[in-house]
Amino acid sequence: MDLLNSKNIDVFCIVSSDSDYTPLAQRIREEGVTVIGYGESKTPVAFVNSCKKFIFSDQEPEKNPKSEKGDTPAVLLQKEAELFDKAYESAADGKEEVTLSQIGMAMKKIKPKFKTGRYGCKTLGAIYEKLDKYEVIQTGQKGIYSVVRKKQSQ
Repeated sequence: MDLLNSKNIDVFCIVSSDSDYTPLAQRIREEGVTVIGYGESKTPVAFVNSCKKFIFSDQEPEKNPKSEKGDTPAVLLQKEAELFDKAYESAADGKEEVTLSQIGMAMKKIKPKFKTGRYGCKTLGAIYEKLDKYEVIQTGQKGIYSVVRKKQSQ
């Protein structure tokens, strides 16, 4: 508490999985100082929530999509194009035109932690537009888009 009163501290890091530190974290934050917690996943929710950020020591850190094995989002998209083909086929169920929402649901079943940003895109539609074999079209309803395979020219 003496350090807190000195007003020379910007960030406190509390390394513990014990809920006894919850009031301390709350008191520090009341003074406008950032609190970062570090502990095991068994840490009580109250303590986790009292920290601005909490890092779990027994979980793998989230990987930065741009730095994974040096791959850029465009390279990852090409490497994992088969994943998008599989999601399209699963959602299509024999149809040629599939809504993006159906593909999104199929993708979440195939890869529950799927994130569009990993591929440098904000939306699933943007990903399918980047893939050469698909075309994203707007249906008659506002905001509803479908995906169709491009016709191969012979």
